[in-house]
Amino acid sequence: MYYYDPNDRTPRKWATVAAACYALLLVVAFALVSFDFRRIEEKPGDTIVIDFTEPPAPEPQRPPVRRASEPCTTRGLPSNRRLR
Repeated sequence: MYYYDPNDRTPRKWATVAAACYALLLVVAFALVSFDFRRIEEKPGDTIVIDFTEPPAPEPQRPPVRRASEPCTTRGLPSNRRLR
C-alpha cells in the first residue's frame, strides 16, 4: 500500500524549488553582508579592567585563651582523671 503516488513527481519538484530558493537566499545574504577585518584601535573608555589577583592567605586560627573569670570545667576528661 502506498501513502503517495510513486509516479507523481510534484513533491520532488517542490523540494527542489525550496532548496534552490534557500541557496539563493544564502548567496544574496553573503553578497550583502560585509566583513570588516581592519584592526580596531582600543580606546581607554571602551574597556573594563578586571583584576585577577589572589586574595591574601587567611591568618592561622589562634587557640582559645581561658580567662580567669571562667570556671574550670571537667568536660571532655574521663571520670577517673577529674581535676581536684
